[in-house]
Amino acid sequence: MHGGRSTGPRTAAGRERSTRARWKHGYYSAERQREFERRKAECAAFNTAQAEYHAMLFGAMKALLRKEAKAARNARRRRKRRAERLRRVEWAQRQARVREAQTRLAAKKAAQPASGDHHQRGPR
Repeated sequence: MHGGRSTGPRTAAGRERSTRARWKHGYYSAERQREFERRKAECAAFNTAQAEYHAMLFGAMKALLRKEAKAARNARRRRKRRAERLRRVEWAQRQARVREAQTRLAAKKAAQPASGDHHQRGPR
Protein backbone atom coordinates (compact mmCIF):
# COMPACT_ATOMS: atom_id res chain seq x y z
CA MET A 1 0.00 0.00 0.00
CA HIS A 2 2.62 2.58 0.88
CA GLY A 3 5.91 0.87 0.51
CA GLY A 4 6.80 -0.71 3.91
CA ARG A 5 6.19 -1.10 7.58
CA SER A 6 5.96 1.89 9.90
CA THR A 7 9.10 2.85 11.76
CA GLY A 8 7.04 4.47 14.53
CA PRO A 9 6.74 8.06 15.67
CA ARG A 10 9.88 10.13 15.43
CA THR A 11 9.07 13.26 17.46
CA ALA A 12 8.39 13.51 21.20
CA ALA A 13 4.83 14.69 20.50
CA GLY A 14 4.30 11.73 18.16
CA ARG A 15 5.61 9.30 20.71
CA GLU A 16 3.28 10.82 23.36
CA ARG A 17 0.26 10.46 21.01
CA SER A 18 1.22 6.87 20.30
CA THR A 19 1.54 6.10 24.00
CA ARG A 20 -1.89 7.58 24.76
CA ALA A 21 -3.48 5.74 21.87
CA ARG A 22 -2.14 2.41 23.13
CA TRP A 23 -3.11 3.05 26.77
CA LYS A 24 -5.90 0.63 27.73
CA HIS A 25 -6.58 1.08 31.41
CA GLY A 26 -3.66 2.74 33.16
CA TYR A 27 -3.43 0.17 35.98
CA TYR A 28 0.31 -0.16 35.62
CA SER A 29 1.18 3.43 34.82
CA ALA A 30 3.69 5.29 36.97
CA GLU A 31 0.96 7.68 38.09
CA ARG A 32 -1.27 4.80 39.10
CA GLN A 33 1.62 3.13 40.97
CA ARG A 34 2.37 6.37 42.86
CA GLU A 35 -1.31 6.69 43.83
CA PHE A 36 -1.32 3.06 45.00
CA GLU A 37 1.82 3.57 47.13
CA ARG A 38 0.37 6.79 48.60
CA ARG A 39 -2.85 5.02 49.59
CA LYS A 40 -0.90 2.06 50.94
CA ALA A 41 1.16 4.39 53.15
CA GLU A 42 -2.05 6.16 54.25
CA CYS A 43 -3.61 2.83 55.25
CA ALA A 44 -0.46 1.79 57.11
CA ALA A 45 -0.48 5.07 59.04
CA PHE A 46 -4.17 4.63 59.86
CA ASN A 47 -3.61 1.04 61.00
CA THR A 48 -0.71 2.12 63.19
CA ALA A 49 -2.83 4.86 64.76
CA GLN A 50 -5.69 2.38 65.32
CA ALA A 51 -3.31 -0.16 66.90
CA GLU A 52 -1.98 2.52 69.27
CA TYR A 53 -5.51 3.63 70.15
CA HIS A 54 -6.66 0.06 70.76
CA ALA A 55 -3.57 -0.66 72.86
CA MET A 56 -4.31 2.40 74.97
CA LEU A 57 -8.03 1.69 75.24
CA PHE A 58 -8.01 -2.08 75.58
CA GLY A 59 -4.77 -2.21 77.58
CA ALA A 60 -6.57 -0.65 80.53
CA MET A 61 -9.54 -2.96 80.01
CA LYS A 62 -7.30 -6.03 79.87
CA ALA A 63 -5.56 -4.95 83.08
CA LEU A 64 -8.94 -4.53 84.76
CA LEU A 65 -10.11 -7.93 83.51
CA ARG A 66 -6.91 -9.57 84.77
CA LYS A 67 -7.44 -7.92 88.16
CA GLU A 68 -11.07 -9.12 88.29
CA ALA A 69 -10.06 -12.64 87.23
CA LYS A 70 -7.45 -12.71 89.97
CA ALA A 71 -9.99 -11.54 92.55
CA ALA A 72 -12.48 -14.20 91.40
CA ARG A 73 -9.78 -16.89 91.54
CA ASN A 74 -8.79 -15.83 95.06
CA ALA A 75 -12.45 -15.82 96.14
CA ARG A 76 -12.84 -19.39 94.80
CA ARG A 77 -9.72 -20.43 96.70
CA ARG A 78 -11.02 -18.83 99.90
CA ARG A 79 -14.38 -20.60 99.52
CA LYS A 80 -12.60 -23.89 98.91
CA ARG A 81 -10.37 -23.47 101.99
CA ARG A 82 -13.38 -22.46 104.10
CA ALA A 83 -15.33 -25.52 102.92
CA GLU A 84 -12.32 -27.75 103.65
CA ARG A 85 -12.01 -26.32 107.19
CA LEU A 86 -15.74 -26.85 107.69
CA ARG A 87 -15.44 -30.47 106.50
CA ARG A 88 -12.56 -31.06 108.91
CA VAL A 89 -14.52 -29.55 111.81
CA GLU A 90 -17.60 -31.61 110.94
CA TRP A 91 -15.45 -34.74 110.67
CA ALA A 92 -13.87 -34.04 114.07
CA GLN A 93 -17.32 -33.48 115.58
CA ARG A 94 -18.59 -36.71 114.02
CA GLN A 95 -15.56 -38.58 115.38
CA ALA A 96 -16.20 -37.10 118.84
CA ARG A 97 -19.84 -38.26 118.69
CA VAL A 98 -18.71 -41.76 117.65
CA ARG A 99 -16.19 -41.91 120.53
CA GLU A 100 -18.85 -40.67 122.92
CA ALA A 101 -21.30 -43.33 121.71
CA GLN A 102 -18.61 -46.01 122.02
CA THR A 103 -17.83 -44.84 125.56
CA ARG A 104 -21.54 -44.96 126.53
CA LEU A 105 -21.89 -48.42 125.01
CA ALA A 106 -18.80 -49.66 126.87
CA ALA A 107 -20.13 -48.19 130.13
CA LYS A 108 -23.53 -49.80 129.53
CA LYS A 109 -21.89 -53.18 128.89
CA ALA A 110 -19.78 -52.82 132.02
CA ALA A 111 -22.91 -52.09 134.10
CA GLN A 112 -24.71 -55.22 132.88
CA PRO A 113 -24.22 -58.42 134.86
CA ALA A 114 -21.96 -61.09 133.45
CA SER A 115 -23.53 -63.19 130.71
CA GLY A 116 -24.20 -66.17 132.98
CA ASP A 117 -25.43 -64.13 135.96
CA HIS A 118 -28.58 -62.73 134.43
CA HIS A 119 -30.25 -66.21 134.34
CA GLN A 120 -29.79 -66.88 138.03
CA ARG A 121 -32.70 -66.20 140.27
CA GLY A 122 -32.38 -64.64 143.54
CA PRO A 123 -33.67 -66.29 146.81
CA ARG A 124 -37.33 -67.22 146.82
